[in-house]
Amino acid sequence: MAQTAYLLKNLTHRRFMAALGPGVRVDAPALEAYAALLRTAGAILEEGDRQLARHGLSQGRLRLLIQLKLEGEKAPADIAQAIGVSRATVTGLLNRLEADRMIRRKPSPSDRRSLTVRLSPGARRLIAALLPRRARRVSRLLSTLSDADKKQMTALLAKIEAALAKPRRRR
Repeated sequence: MAQTAYLLKNLTHRRFMAALGPGVRVDAPALEAYAALLRTAGAILEEGDRQLARHGLSQGRLRLLIQLKLEGEKAPADIAQAIGVSRATVTGLLNRLEADRMIRRKPSPSDRRSLTVRLSPGARRLIAALLPRRARRVSRLLSTLSDADKKQMTALLAKIEAALAKPRRRR
């Protein structure tokens, strides 16, 4: 998703419609809303990526650290399932986090053939400092919206998510 938002964020709905060519009937307001959503999502993701990079993190690494903070020591396969990525992806994330001394691996007490992963004290301190700052940034960003606007935005985005979850009909 992030890469698509990055690649398409500067494509305005008018330029997209022009690329379609004459005679193609489209829902212009839908394309305009979609382009605005991609621009906004891309800008939010880019800002978040820049902030995380200052700490040697990515979205994936942060997600893994948060999972360990919430659930404690876990096996890599359990982490993969919890955060919705492959075991190979988790292995890559863990390798980088271990090199950065953010996590520690140790043999599982119940199965010596497997490992468990836990946060390092440094990672605990980083998360304790980083998450409140991120929450304050989100609050400032959305402070331009009223509570009613935020509820409406959440409801509208939920409708889009539901539409994405429905099986598509072929035309």
